[in-house]
Amino acid sequence: MIRLWQSGHREVKMQLNVVILVVGLFVALGIGGGLAGHRLGVAAGAPAEKGPAGGSAPPVTTPASTPAPAPTGTSACDHHVGEPGVVDVQIVSAPKDLTICPVLLNNGAPITGPFAVNGRFVGRPDLHERIAVVNRADPDTCDASGRPPVMGLFQARTFVIHGDGTWSFTDGLGYDEAVTYARNYAIVDASPAALAVIRNDWDDWNRKHPGSNDYAGMTALPAGAKVLATFRQPPGKYEGKGSPCKNT
Repeated sequence: MIRLWQSGHREVKMQLNVVILVVGLFVALGIGGGLAGHRLGVAAGAPAEKGPAGGSAPPVTTPASTPAPAPTGTSACDHHVGEPGVVDVQIVSAPKDLTICPVLLNNGAPITGPFAVNGRFVGRPDLHERIAVVNRADPDTCDASGRPPVMGLFQARTFVIHGDGTWSFTDGLGYDEAVTYARNYAIVDASPAALAVIRNDWDDWNRKHPGSNDYAGMTALPAGAKVLATFRQPPGKYEGKGSPCKNT
């Protein structure tokens, strides 16, 4: 009877050991599988970093920037009153959609001889081919020798205007001592016929007076020409001295 009990006890104990062994094996496999899966995920890259259908994340699209509008009016001017050599423009009859910028004289340097004049028109490119510049000396000023100026209108013969509205010319003075004259310039809008008269006046006079250096300019603007705006060049200096008459 005792032997039978001992035999049954050993059998139950063996079965119990088998159960413990099987449970331990399953637990070990579960933990190991989880760790293996974790290691695989790290090696392959985290799935959360993938885009739809396992592809790469879509690139970030930056909205296209809107180009800044082109400057208009005085904001497009190259030079401004208060800068060296810059003089203001007085509007006479220029249309509202045409901006005539301040004018730069002699690149900002003191005037002591022939000098450059630079400016810009903003708007109305259709007027470019109609524009001329003329000047008349200030009668209250005189040359370095004290002589009063000739009172005619003289065309700026080297005047050029470019497609962007910038324009320029060089005033050759006529003779050195004339640098002390102040000059009042006019920007003129002229019909084709009037423009031809302005441009040809000096040549026509020379044909009628060959060999003479006494051209006195136009007495007045021809019909079909009107002044858009004016600006003033103050007296320059000759051998370090200004006009012996009015010097402003």
